[in-house]
Amino acid sequence: MKSVIVKILFMTCLYTVVFAAHAADIAKGSAVYANNCQICHADDGSGVTPDAPDFRFGDSLIKPDKQLFSTISSGVGMMPAFRGVLSEQDILDVIAYLRTLN
Repeated sequence: MKSVIVKILFMTCLYTVVFAAHAADIAKGSAVYANNCQICHADDGSGVTPDAPDFRFGDSLIKPDKQLFSTISSGVGMMPAFRGVLSEQDILDVIAYLRTLN
């Protein structure tokens, strides 16, 4: 019984550490957005360049994080790929920030 409790506590601690390390940081996402995205998407997410989505209304954000991650990583249309420019965590932080714009 004692070994089962120890295993459960160990696994709980392990999951907490792993998931906490991957939690998105909206403040960091805001800074990454300002440095890399704002020039085309505007400071408020309204979009500056042709075909840039308007993030304020959320239509372009009604997608799972995985799909947004892929779009940011690979690029689409006039948007360049950010794979190798931004870390995976930076991209996740930007996605979390984008979801606050509407």
